[in-house]
Amino acid sequence: MSDSVYKWCCLAWLLQIIHDAIEQVKGIYVVIADHGNAEDMVKRDKARKAALDKEGKLQILASHTLKPVPMEVHGLANVAATVMNIHGYVVPSEYEPTLIEVVE
Repeated sequence: MSDSVYKWCCLAWLLQIIHDAIEQVKGIYVVIADHGNAEDMVKRDKARKAALDKEGKLQILASHTLKPVPMEVHGLANVAATVMNIHGYVVPSEYEPTLIEVVE
């Protein structure tokens, strides 16, 4: 099993533990995540070997992802209003808009 698959499995297991605990108390939780670049965590040379820096250390891949991503106009600024709406609060007008439709 690859390192990233192992880490994703651990994350799924931990999120399930959190979900189960919050469900027992009839709470709400929101997972905010980014798809990141789990498909490859290091830069590669033309031969697809892990690239090393001048000191011989792996060069970490800091780009967002290697896969195409559909354009989204929303961001973290919208999360606060969304979480407030989910919990039943009215969002102050100076906040960025919520990402959900509030139905009365």
